[in-house]
Amino acid sequence: MRSNKQSKGSLFVEFAVVLSLFIAVIFGMGQQLLKVLHDFDHYALATELAMGPQLSALAFDQPSGEVVELASATTPTLNDYMTTIGDFFRQRAPNTSYALYASIGHLNINSVEGTLDSVDDTTLLPHFTYSVSPAGGCVDSADQINNWLKRYTLGKLDHAVEFVTGHAPVDPTDDSYRFGSKLYDINEAGVRKRSYEVKFPILFVIICSEIQTFGLNQRDLTYHMIVPRRHLN
Repeated sequence: MRSNKQSKGSLFVEFAVVLSLFIAVIFGMGQQLLKVLHDFDHYALATELAMGPQLSALAFDQPSGEVVELASATTPTLNDYMTTIGDFFRQRAPNTSYALYASIGHLNINSVEGTLDSVDDTTLLPHFTYSVSPAGGCVDSADQINNWLKRYTLGKLDHAVEFVTGHAPVDPTDDSYRFGSKLYDINEAGVRKRSYEVKFPILFVIICSEIQTFGLNQRDLTYHMIVPRRHLN
C-alpha cells in the first residue's frame, strides 16, 4: 500500500514539474511572439516617420552663405523640426505606451569632392522625447536613454566614416563613394564640376513601448536610423 502511495506521489510530482515546464515554455513563447509583433509595429512606425511630414533638416545662413545645422535661431528651428516629427509620431502610435526618443547627427562633407570627411560630434545635443501618454516616456531615466541614443548615433556615424576611408575617388567621372546631397553637377569646358552640401544630417530614433501580459510589463526598444527626405528648401 505504501509503495503504491509513493508511486502515485512520484507521478504527481513528475506531472507537476512537466506541467510547470510546459506552462513556462508556452508563456516564454507567448512573450517572444508579442515582442516580435511589437517590433513589427516599431519598424512600420519608423517607415511612416521616414515618409511622413518633415521640415527642412538643414538651414541656409544668408549672411555667411553657408549651409548650417538647425538651431534655435535658424529657419526652421531644431525644435520646430523635431516637433513636426514628434506630433506625427503621437498620431500614428498604436497605443499610449509608446514613446519616441530622437536626435540628429551630422557628417561633414567635402563640398567640392562630395567625399565624407568626418563626424560632426559637436552637434550631438540632448535628445527630444515625445510620449503618447501624458504621464511621460517609456524609459524612466533621461540620462540612460540619452547615453543609449548617443552611443547608437556615434557608432553609426563612425561606421560610415570607416566604410569610405581609403576609397576616395580619383577620377572626376567616378561617382563611387561620393557622399552627401549634390547641389549641382555641370560640365564646364570639358571639366566636370560638382558642389555638395557641407553637412549631411541623419535622424536617429529609439522607439519604446510596453508589452503587458499576465500582469507583467516588459519594455521593447528598437533603434532606427532615418535619412531626412528634405535637407534645404
